[in-house]
Amino acid sequence: MSDFLRAVTAVTWRYGIPPAILQPKNSVGRPIFNNPHFRPTHPTPVLLVHGRTDNSRHWYWAARNLQRSGFSVWAYDYGTNSNSLLSLVPGVYGLGDLESAAQELAGQVERVKKETGAPQVDIVAHSQGAALVKLYTGELGGAANLRRVVTLGATFHGSTLGGLAQRLAPLVRRVPRLARWLASEGGVQQLVGSEFVDKLDALPNTHPDLIYTSIYTTLDRAATPSSTSHLATTTPADVANVDIARRFDLDRPVTHGGLITRIVSVKLIYWGLTRPRGETRPPFADK
Repeated sequence: MSDFLRAVTAVTWRYGIPPAILQPKNSVGRPIFNNPHFRPTHPTPVLLVHGRTDNSRHWYWAARNLQRSGFSVWAYDYGTNSNSLLSLVPGVYGLGDLESAAQELAGQVERVKKETGAPQVDIVAHSQGAALVKLYTGELGGAANLRRVVTLGATFHGSTLGGLAQRLAPLVRRVPRLARWLASEGGVQQLVGSEFVDKLDALPNTHPDLIYTSIYTTLDRAATPSSTSHLATTTPADVANVDIARRFDLDRPVTHGGLITRIVSVKLIYWGLTRPRGETRPPFADK
């Protein structure tokens, strides 16, 4: 499919108005997301967790590839309970309190387990969604429900927004309600220096029983610095950190949003869900 059509699809889905010909269904008209009747060839279902100011439909390309590869794919929209300016925009989610969003994630994991009968779930999370996974495993005791975690542009340690967070800090302290209304509760919580990020930093980065794959790019302008996406671990967890900008020769840079729509990312997601233990370099990488 052309880059133009991909761009049109991303824009229209982002605002909750997907064209009829591009509804999230497979080639035989069956739903790609949340289809309890799909017969997977992989035993572990995959739950997709979007980031801030996003929605589940943005996962279409990755979800379609995963379903074609035999995975049962599940997704949901979270963080809809926000009294912020951004909440007025149709199709924009991931805005609410992140502690509550982590509870939503826990509920969705249980939902997928119940619907599929699977004892565990794999999670693929973008940006803010990865922070929720860290909270879910580190504080809510969710690791036993998971097998693998694949993240893209993760904000495990919040974001400096390229230095903007430091300049915004005085405003957040002086007029917190205005800051939350303008940037959303979740947006303020993700800024480096917030109480939420301090809490994240106090939690373990990984759980020893899980297999992690963190996909990111040093050219990201939203998840900054790139070390916020890099998983350093002192546990026996199997961890692969993949910097797309360093590993792949691409005709154009991968943006923060493009981390879940570009073909290279879609391939890396599949690799993260299926790679042998101990394999930390994608075999299809250019360097």
